[in-house]
Amino acid sequence: GATLLAADPRDGSLWLAESSGAAKQLMRFDSLGQPLVRLQSPDTAESIVVDLDGVLWVLAKKRLYAINAAGQRLVSLDVSMLMEGDPKYFAVDTANHLTWVAGGKRLIALRSSTPETREANIELPFPVRGVAIDAERGTVWVITEKTLAAYDAQGRLVETNTLTDDGIVNPSALAFHPATRTPVVAHNGGITRMGNASVARLAIPLTKEPSLLVAAPLRLTT
Repeated sequence: GATLLAADPRDGSLWLAESSGAAKQLMRFDSLGQPLVRLQSPDTAESIVVDLDGVLWVLAKKRLYAINAAGQRLVSLDVSMLMEGDPKYFAVDTANHLTWVAGGKRLIALRSSTPETREANIELPFPVRGVAIDAERGTVWVITEKTLAAYDAQGRLVETNTLTDDGIVNPSALAFHPATRTPVVAHNGGITRMGNASVARLAIPLTKEPSLLVAAPLRLTT
């Protein structure tokens, strides 16, 4: 019954969220698939991500929860008063201390130290389908029904693409691949890695439409 998937960028471990039926669980597995943590989810999870510090963030019923690798809850934040509509997607920019939250046609950025205020408030052209973070550059990627766009930490548009120009129809998930520095889109035709100046566009057809998508973990040497 797993419905959500997130990768820990430090060690390649995985978090799964089970939100179907009466059981609402969060489970953490190491990179070999061995179970490490199992705990009750705060509520039905809409989205989960793991930041660069290994903290699991859970969006559930218009609230954001932060849970450490051992399963201990750190933060609970109500985001319903900060944006119109239901928040469904989010990404955590650890380096710039921002949390990006999206829902409907709205994308907002919250400062970690003052989450009750909005650092950015962006109106999108179409309903959002997913968000992903370029953790090294602090750029958030947003996919809607028809567009793919990137915004910097100040909320300024830095790149935009029309999905139909790349043969993408009905996108279902978005991830950012740190090794190639490209967004990856899941859609009804399979998976497409968008190209850039140094990496060619790559389309991988699939017989079934993917619904969960994560990229290889980012390993930083400090």
